[in-house]
Amino acid sequence: MQTGGSSPTGTVTYTAYSDAACTTLVFTSASMPLGSPSAAFTPSTAGTYFFIAGYSGDGNNNAVATTCGATGETLTVNKVAPTITTSLSVTQITVGGSVFDTATMTGGFQAGGTVTYNFFTGSTCTGTATVVGSPVTVTGGVVPNSASQSFNTAGSFSWNAVYSGD
Repeated sequence: MQTGGSSPTGTVTYTAYSDAACTTLVFTSASMPLGSPSAAFTPSTAGTYFFIAGYSGDGNNNAVATTCGATGETLTVNKVAPTITTSLSVTQITVGGSVFDTATMTGGFQAGGTVTYNFFTGSTCTGTATVVGSPVTVTGGVVPNSASQSFNTAGSFSWNAVYSGD
C-alpha cells in the first residue's frame, strides 16, 4: 500500500513471475484501486513465484513498484505428496492362473507420470522385484490396471506399485 504523498489516488497492478529476474510473466491482475487486494493467483505448477505491486502514480505522487527477486515478495508452491494404494483382482489362484493389480491414487494434483507394478517372491516386498508388464501412464490422477501376471509355481507373492512422480 502506498504511504506518504498527498492523498494518493492511482491504481495498483499486481504481477507474478516464475523467475527471480522477473522476466517470465505468469500472472497479472487488473489494475485495482489503491488499497485493494489483487485478484486470486492460482499456480498450476510447483515452484517459486516472485511478485511486484506497481502503483501508477497520480497528479501529486510518482509511480513506484516493489522490488522483485529474492529480496522482494515470494511464494513457494510445493509439490503435493499423493498416496497410492493397491488391490489385487483376486487373492488366491491355482497354478497357471493369472491376476492383475489395481492402484488408486489420492491427494495428487492433476497427476501424470507413470506407475510401475512389481511382484516379489514371499509375503513381503523385499528382494528382487519382477516388473509386471510395462509402466502404465497416469492421466489426471487415474492409474490404469497392471498387465495380467500368470504364476506357474505355487507360493506366496507380494505386490507393490511405484509412482514416478511428475
